[in-house]
Amino acid sequence: MNLQNHRLLEKIVVYFTSVVALAIVYFFLSKAVKPWELTGAITFVPAGDFYRLIILASISWAIAAACAILTALARIEGAIMATLIGLTGFSLSSGQMRTLLWRWGNDYPKLFKLLVDEMLLMTGILIGVILVIYLVRMIIGKIIPSFLWSGVAARSKMNTNKGTKTTMPHETRRIIGAIIVETAVAMLLLVITMQSTDRGQVAFALVISFFLSALLAHQVFPIRWTIPLLFSPIIVAIIIFGIAAMGNVSMGQTWRDVELVAQSVPLRAALPIDWLSLAGAGAAAGCWLSSRIIEKHKYLQKDDDNK
Repeated sequence: MNLQNHRLLEKIVVYFTSVVALAIVYFFLSKAVKPWELTGAITFVPAGDFYRLIILASISWAIAAACAILTALARIEGAIMATLIGLTGFSLSSGQMRTLLWRWGNDYPKLFKLLVDEMLLMTGILIGVILVIYLVRMIIGKIIPSFLWSGVAARSKMNTNKGTKTTMPHETRRIIGAIIVETAVAMLLLVITMQSTDRGQVAFALVISFFLSALLAHQVFPIRWTIPLLFSPIIVAIIIFGIAAMGNVSMGQTWRDVELVAQSVPLRAALPIDWLSLAGAGAAAGCWLSSRIIEKHKYLQKDDDNK
């Protein structure tokens, strides 16, 4: 199979796995982490419900293992993207942030401090997802090395890594530059696109903002190791929750006052699970597409050189 046909097969496999993972999580597995109040927001640390958090982590890593197997012939960004798209099923089944604000009332700065802690735990889940995918792909590479994307690329007429080697310090600078560009662009796009606290608006803003920012960052800084770009949503979320946690509240506020505060800053309407899954999926999709674009450019350039 030549590289062009394999690229088509990769796209089909990644899309199929993403849809299947999303359907399974949304229709079946999301019930395991939903709060007792069906319309409530899916959070864990504010309620002290670490049992459901452990369930979320276990499901996430199981989904990662399954996606790693099904997308073994794709590049690793495709496996991570399929996993995080699957995890968006949790976000899509969650209630709105305002249910938390109503419950916490005048003490919402403390709520956002707890959400910062939850984002740190979400970082652990994301790292676990990446490690599980790496481990599964490593095992597959030991058993059937020709089945992995790296094996296919090595057998193709064009080795996509050829001529892209850079020194470690130079690559580190490019990674840092890519993260800075992605974070800055994502925050700008979020301010533009997230105009309300509705769940649909929040989901659209997170996905499109980090998809475009990751795509742009990787095009400007075409780093070989795109995994660091997946942590930009975590950085942005911690900044937003951290600023909210430093706010002051008047003790005489009613629930309506709290609602107005929430609507005045729509960026606070995204839950930690949203930043992990929706924003993470957008960033992973941007990295995956950018890698394919760069590869296609090199492939076409190679063909032109052979003419």
